[in-house]
Amino acid sequence: MLLLTAFPLWLVFPTGSIFRYGVLPGVTRAQSRQALSAAFPHYYVLAELNRRVQPADRTYTLFCEEYKYYVRTPSAGDWYGEHSYAWLASGLSSAADIPARLRLPVSAGW
Repeated sequence: MLLLTAFPLWLVFPTGSIFRYGVLPGVTRAQSRQALSAAFPHYYVLAELNRRVQPADRTYTLFCEEYKYYVRTPSAGDWYGEHSYAWLASGLSSAADIPARLRLPVSAGW
């Protein structure tokens, strides 16, 4: 029985990550946040958004469309699609018009 459990482990050991990299050190919360913010530049904004958002809210991610998959509410904003950046920019005379443009009825499909 020992041979049946030891042999597969022996085969995995040379290709395993512990063999290649050694035992990884423990990570503090500050180091974890530093790694997340390096991988996701808008991590702190997204974390705050997820903390404040209500279930009935919707979000529009402007130039960070890959983050819409990490937001806890329905989200739009992309280069293509029904609510693209071109849709947002069409008919705007100034940046002050953006909030009114984003207030869509719930039946708008997002």
